[in-house]
Amino acid sequence: MTIPRGTPQPDGAFGLRVAAAQANKGVTALEQAIVDAAERIIAPSRRNGVLRLLSSEEFDPADVHAETTVIVQVFLANLAREGVTGVRLPLCPTCRTRKVVKKRNEQGQRECFRCAQSRSRGECPQCLRMKKLTATNADGQRVCQPCGTDGMPLCVRMG
Repeated sequence: MTIPRGTPQPDGAFGLRVAAAQANKGVTALEQAIVDAAERIIAPSRRNGVLRLLSSEEFDPADVHAETTVIVQVFLANLAREGVTGVRLPLCPTCRTRKVVKKRNEQGQRECFRCAQSRSRGECPQCLRMKKLTATNADGQRVCQPCGTDGMPLCVRMG
């Protein structure tokens, strides 16, 4: 089923179309669970594109690629949380678990939020504390936010 661009999706009809597309792909679930998740998660402005992807012959919900749009990954993760079978999320290259992957690492690969967060933490070379390194100092080193461009922060208690 091909949906031309710009075709409006009436309330309820979109969820039923998604449920039908997923049933054809081997996803087993209560139809109403898929309808509810689709209507709740996927914004009306993105519905035509998502429906085209979910209905395409190339899309396999049992083997979702990391470059699949994040909204589709979130939708499938929601279905998996509800006990739907036939859905398999992408593999995070860092922690090797199947999760929604949306943050990119230095190699350009998508990884899960937890791995992206842990990768940004480290010992700040200026204050020597384990913190999230989100700023750079004058030498170009990654440092924590308080040690950023203004240099070494002053201790509030000791001055």
